[in-house]
Amino acid sequence: YLLEDDGRLARRAWTAEGPGVVRVTPGEGLIGTAVAEQRGIVANDYPRSPMARPEFVTHGVRHAIVQPVVIAGRVHAAVVMSRPEGGSPFLADDLGLLESFAAGIALENSRLYRAAETRATRLRTLARLNNLVTASLDTADVLTSIARAAAEIMSAPFVGFWLADERNRTLHMQASAGASAGDASESVTLRFGEGAIGWSAGE
Repeated sequence: YLLEDDGRLARRAWTAEGPGVVRVTPGEGLIGTAVAEQRGIVANDYPRSPMARPEFVTHGVRHAIVQPVVIAGRVHAAVVMSRPEGGSPFLADDLGLLESFAAGIALENSRLYRAAETRATRLRTLARLNNLVTASLDTADVLTSIARAAAEIMSAPFVGFWLADERNRTLHMQASAGASAGDASESVTLRFGEGAIGWSAGE
């Protein structure tokens, strides 16, 4: 079951035929209660449970277990298992196993969410930089903005933007950004081959 935009959860994938797409409101039925309370629930003898839904009872569900998938304090999905008449009741160990499974899903999705957020932030930074580059006629402002964008995207404490003078074989720091930017002298000049920066230019 996946959380939809309207706040309900919809049945989206299953391993056996069932009542089709089912939508669940938090707080209603077995699944909705587990989602609202953000905890796993076992309902053996499901047809007699006050949380039973008629369509599942009609479909022959005898025992059921549900575990919400919680990411950053918010339910994003729910994993549900059921057994028909004649099937063994679910045990506490079964719930523990399902909790571990849901936790693994939450951990992976949390990692993917953070990666997506990082990528979105970088794209916004690049878009902002692109607008500045196309709109500004001030070279110093453009280079400083490029240095700041590089520091933000790479999470670097300091970025220096050096311009090369091929004729004199020197490098001049034209712009900088980061924690040490205020200490960077505008007249810093290196020769090709001098230090790591000069060596990279000479190569």
